[in-house]
Amino acid sequence: MTVAATPQSVLNLATEVANAARRLPLDGLTVVTGGNISARDPETGLIVITPAGAPYRDMSASDIVVVDETGQVVYGSRPPSSEMAMHLELMRRA
Repeated sequence: MTVAATPQSVLNLATEVANAARRLPLDGLTVVTGGNISARDPETGLIVITPAGAPYRDMSASDIVVVDETGQVVYGSRPPSSEMAMHLELMRRA
């Protein structure tokens, strides 16, 4: 899936996750790349998640990785968080 083919609801969610990631270090909730954020789009079931090893202070929506419910990368140029399996399990239980 390309950015052009990504539903607007997923792009909006990626922006929200990137904004939240940038707030983590500013709010003293993490340092550099520790911790991760993910969210599921209720319209598509796709999950947006912060990438592995990316500094949050410079995070943008284009850095966010989009995966399906099995963890298959649908869109993104970076690998998803190394904690993706935990995020997916929490999404399944929600």
